[in-house]
Amino acid sequence: MKTLKRTSGIFLQLIAIGVFVSAFIIFVNQIFDLNLNLVIGSSLIATGKDPVIGVINLVLALFLFSAGKLLVSVEVERYVTENKLKSVLILVFTGTLFFSLGYFLIWHFSGGRAYEAIRKDNQEELKKILRSENFSQVEINEMMHTSVRENALQCVKLLAEQANFSAKFGDSQYTFLEAAVMWGQVETIELLLNYKQNINHQNLFGHTLLHLAILYRGKYRNQIVKLLMRKKCDLQLKDIYGKTALDYAESKGLSDIVLLLQNTGNQ
Repeated sequence: MKTLKRTSGIFLQLIAIGVFVSAFIIFVNQIFDLNLNLVIGSSLIATGKDPVIGVINLVLALFLFSAGKLLVSVEVERYVTENKLKSVLILVFTGTLFFSLGYFLIWHFSGGRAYEAIRKDNQEELKKILRSENFSQVEINEMMHTSVRENALQCVKLLAEQANFSAKFGDSQYTFLEAAVMWGQVETIELLLNYKQNINHQNLFGHTLLHLAILYRGKYRNQIVKLLMRKKCDLQLKDIYGKTALDYAESKGLSDIVLLLQNTGNQ
């Protein structure tokens, strides 16, 4: 009976720690808009940013921890004192077991399968998941955003039928196309432009896709600029600071792009 009692107490406290961590992640997501659930391996879901769920988790964590504390008796403290190494090994093993189980359940039921399908660009698997679960428009948009980031072309094609192309993400409020440019996803950009997107759309800062391509620091900058120019983007549009794409190219010393823009502009 004593063994069951102290084991139950330790288990409850370990569960409480796991629930508290999940509450912490939810609150950080809510306050800083950080999409941490993507980092831990699941696609973004509504509950991942819901402060109500966070409060419930926090209250549950406190309750479980208190219950565990009551169950852990003086005998357990004596046992730990006398068998420190064994106690540490038991706690590490038990904690790892519960963390693994909790992680798997969170991953499985919170959209992790969808994220895994996107990561592998497995369109058929994603189709099955979309049919088996009732995803909200927000979740579809977030899956699309993840697909763009991962350059998962087959998943982009599938989700494009349901996604809202005007949806914006992050502090910079990027659309799918703008995000693709900033991540240097050349193939995804070309694919998204086939969906009748406004290539000259200007964001909050007045930046067009061409502006963003030049501001992008990766190795695919020249490819993206050439692609946008083939699609007949407007070279004369200015941002809120009164600068054209050419102005930025000159200020950054991008001689190849400057020459390309000047030659195209003179035609």
